[in-house]
Amino acid sequence: MYSHNVLGFPHKQGPSRRRFVVMDIENVNGGAVGNKLLADAAFREVADAIGLTESDHVVVGAGPSSLLAAGLASQSARLVMGRGLSGADHALVEVLRDEHIANRFDEVIIVSGDGIFTAVAAWLAFEGAKVTVVARRGRLSKRLQIAAGRIVLLPELTSQFGSAA
Repeated sequence: MYSHNVLGFPHKQGPSRRRFVVMDIENVNGGAVGNKLLADAAFREVADAIGLTESDHVVVGAGPSSLLAAGLASQSARLVMGRGLSGADHALVEVLRDEHIANRFDEVIIVSGDGIFTAVAAWLAFEGAKVTVVARRGRLSKRLQIAAGRIVLLPELTSQFGSAA
């Protein structure tokens, strides 16, 4: 009588494992990403932690001051921008909420420990997607931790400039 696939999107099928990664690059970096070297380091750390592959679909959220560096560091990633407090988070939540991600991907990886992702993570899991959260140790919202099916912890940030000589 009623179809589960409301908008005609085909439900994920077959043996292929499709992953959708949303990354708040400023969350990984601990603040604005002012240059390509910082963005490269953030991408490399996340790629190593989750085994990022070329077949993964990656969306990076950033504020205006981080957008250029993020784009230069990962030219294959889709960029979304948000302004103001949690602007990048809101832009990424909008992508997760509005683009039928659970119907098209087997796993959703949220690279942020911010609690703003809790509701959408729980909804994606309810819709059948495996939800993984990647966050810095000590920077993971308790609510988001509960909503995620799997947690990957990055080490705490150390000073970007090292110790004085």
